[in-house]
Amino acid sequence: VQNTDTIVGTNNVGERDVWGIDYHVQAMFAPSWAERLILWGYYSYTHAEGDEIITNWFGASGLSSAQSSKVDEIGDIADHKLHVGATAHFTEKLIGTLRGRYIGERDTVQTNPIDTISDYITVDANVVYNVNDAWRVALRLDNIFDTEYDHPGVRTANSGNRPGYWGLGGLGGWNGSFGWFNSKLPQAGTTAWLTVSHTF
Repeated sequence: VQNTDTIVGTNNVGERDVWGIDYHVQAMFAPSWAERLILWGYYSYTHAEGDEIITNWFGASGLSSAQSSKVDEIGDIADHKLHVGATAHFTEKLIGTLRGRYIGERDTVQTNPIDTISDYITVDANVVYNVNDAWRVALRLDNIFDTEYDHPGVRTANSGNRPGYWGLGGLGGWNGSFGWFNSKLPQAGTTAWLTVSHTF
């Protein structure tokens, strides 16, 4: 994907080039304990670069030395992503899926004082029971092992991660966030979803 005069918010950040590759593998088996077992995996590599010239709300002084030198990288995009899983059709009515996700480290946008967002691995599961042609019950568990991970902040993501403090012995006023938008967004721990659906 090649863009010219890319608009982000109210800024023209110049040219951007994004290229990558997706690779998918799948294998199907018929084990004794299930009607069929499908093993699958998806790998994505993404290379994103551009002018990335951003006039931020708090000026260049708000950028760290590492961020101010990242003029060729488009922020918040992971180079490597991997999804692997297994789906078992135990019977015509009972289906179960186990999925693992790996999202690589992400360099952030220039206006984010936090330079990188760490990589993470999560494991999810989903069990579906088809009661009949009309009714279905599903139980989904996301992030089974309660992994702590973050996503990059939105827009300028310029708040930083420094605790607030009072200046000059408490007399100099309150010093809080660098900006209005969170620099990183904590994600949910283990989450359960029970769904009952009906097809009309």
